Amino acid sequence: MRLAATQRCNQGLTTALSWRHMMPLLLIIINFVFASTLSVSALAESTPEAVESPRSNRIAVLYPDIGEPYGSVFMAITKGIESELTDMPRVILVKEGNLEQTRARLASENIGVCIALGRTTLEQLEALKLDIPVVRGAILDPNVPKSSGDSPLGISLTPDPAFLLQQLKHLAPQVKRVTVVYSDSQGQALIDRAVAAGRNLNLTVMAHKTEDLLSAAAMYKSVIPVLGPQDALWIPQDPQAVDDKVILPMLLNAAWAQNFILFSSNADHAKRGALYSVYPDNFAMGRKLGRIASQRVTGLTANAGMQPLDDLLVAVNLRTAEHLRLNLAPEQIRSFGLTFPQHR
Repeated sequence: MRLAATQRCNQGLTTALSWRHMMPLLLIIINFVFASTLSVSALAESTPEAVESPRSNRIAVLYPDIGEPYGSVFMAITKGIESELTDMPRVILVKEGNLEQTRARLASENIGVCIALGRTTLEQLEALKLDIPVVRGAILDPNVPKSSGDSPLGISLTPDPAFLLQQLKHLAPQVKRVTVVYSDSQGQALIDRAVAAGRNLNLTVMAHKTEDLLSAAAMYKSVIPVLGPQDALWIPQDPQAVDDKVILPMLLNAAWAQNFILFSSNADHAKRGALYSVYPDNFAMGRKLGRIASQRVTGLTANAGMQPLDDLLVAVNLRTAEHLRLNLAPEQIRSFGLTFPQHR
């Protein structure tokens, strides 16, 4: 029995000694497993699914592949964009029906922001459903498609009423009131902008909302008789508020007879007899689009939203100005983009 007890004691001692020698090895194994687990977790957190990869800062300018005169307009806007960017943008001509070619080009160039000129270009980008921010330009209708699911960002072709009213103060400082007839298609936001701009210039903007050309004609007939030399009538870009065949001649005749100012957001109306109208400064508009795209690349959204166009040139009818006895200085006349009638 003493021998058996001795053997059991020796076995216990051997086991204790074995565990004591094995403890450092076990600690090494435990530490390795724990460290491996942390490494796997960190690796999982750093996968592309968990961390958003930085967007490319390359900018592309897209516009329709069409002939003149629109081709020159898009090229002038593009020149303005190029003058504002440090790196030259990629220029992509969009052809109708070549959606996949446009998709492939944007992917191969690793484009981060698109500047889309014209409604046709925007409609193609909308059809592609790409996750690329889009800056919109040369769009008459501000209610444009949202190509990447973001809020519309860019510059419309709708003239800024603030610019128009500033020109009115320069040309005819005696004017106190501005009347405008508009429809739902014009949008209340633009009229609100005009009212606020008029307030800053000590001008009272009186807006009359109509539904169609028939009701617009009736509205003009009710407001025209009370207009005089201290009044102005603004014609917005609104096909439901004025047409060139019936209402415009009526307004021109009334303005001439009653000596009130008639000005327009439609470029060719100064040639027809309005005191002045405005048209885009395409190069300057391009520069502003370039700045907006640069801000979008860096994540800045201070100028988010569609902006009315304030990069504008002024066309003035000098015959109308003379009839209204406006004293225009020679340097003032030289500052106009166009004057009518044009001498041959």
